[in-house]
Amino acid sequence: MADSVAAKDAHLFKPLDHTRLGITWWAAYGGGVGGGQKNYFVQNGRHQHTFYELGVVNGERKRKFLDAGDARPRGAILYYHLSKPVADLQLEIIDPDGNLVRTYDAKALPNTPGLHRWIWDMQYPDAVQVPGKPPAGIVVEARPGTYTARLRANGSTQEHTFALKINPNETWTQADCDARFALWWKIRTITENANKAIIESMELAKKAGDGSEVAIKAAAFSGKLVPMGATLSEIANEPSKLLSKLQTVHWVLFHSEGRPTRSSYAVVEELGQQIQAEIDAWEAFVESQ
Repeated sequence: MADSVAAKDAHLFKPLDHTRLGITWWAAYGGGVGGGQKNYFVQNGRHQHTFYELGVVNGERKRKFLDAGDARPRGAILYYHLSKPVADLQLEIIDPDGNLVRTYDAKALPNTPGLHRWIWDMQYPDAVQVPGKPPAGIVVEARPGTYTARLRANGSTQEHTFALKINPNETWTQADCDARFALWWKIRTITENANKAIIESMELAKKAGDGSEVAIKAAAFSGKLVPMGATLSEIANEPSKLLSKLQTVHWVLFHSEGRPTRSSYAVVEELGQQIQAEIDAWEAFVESQ
C-alpha cells in the first residue's frame, strides 16, 4: 500500500491464485430464509450451527455464524483501492480464451474511498430467463485455467491475471475439466436457445391475442419445454418437461470436477435433438403464417 497506490483514483491489486477445495451444496444455494432471520443447520454430522442469512455480500454468498468461524470464500478474491468515490466503475472477468465471463458495475461494486474486497464465484451467468418462470438454473462453473481481472475506473483500465486451480487431492486432469466444461456449456447453449424461442413465442401470442391460433400453438410449444404452472405445487404435479430433464445433467456436472460419463453425453444429445425438433416445428408454424 505505497503512497503511489493511495494517490491513484483506483488501483487493482494482483489477485492471488485460487485453489478450489471442493463443491458444496451452499455454492448453489440461493438462500432459504429471509435476511436477518436466525436459522440452524447440521454440518457433516456435527451439532447444529446458528447463523443469520446475509445473502450475497460483495459477490459472495454469506452467512454470519454465531457459534462457528467463517468459511474460506468460495471463489477468487479480488482487492481494489479507491482514493475517492468513483461513479464510472467496472470489474470484468476474462476467461482463458479471451471471452468476457462477468461484468460488475458501480450498482454492485463498492465505490466509496478505501480498500474493497470482491469475490468472483467462478461462475458464468445463468442462461436467459423466461418471464414469469423460475430462473433457468444453468450456471456453468469456470474450468481451471488462467483468468484476467480488469478494473475500469473513470476511463482508465488496469488488469492482472490469476489462476483457478483444481483441488490437488483430485485425480482429474485438465483435459477432464475441459471436457466437463464443454458439455456443460452445450447444455447452457441449448437452454438459452430454447428460452429465447419461448420468449419470442410469448411475444407473438400476446400480439395475436388470447384464443388465437398463434396463442394456442405458442402455449403448446412452451408447454413441452418448461412447466406451465404458476405455483410450486402446480409445477410439481406436471410431467417432467424437456428442459427440466436437461437440467438434471447440469446437477450431475456440478457435483464433480471430472470428465462426464457416457450416459451424460447420450442424454444431452437425445434431449438436445428433441428440444431442437420442437423449436423447428414452432418456427415452421410461424413461417407459415
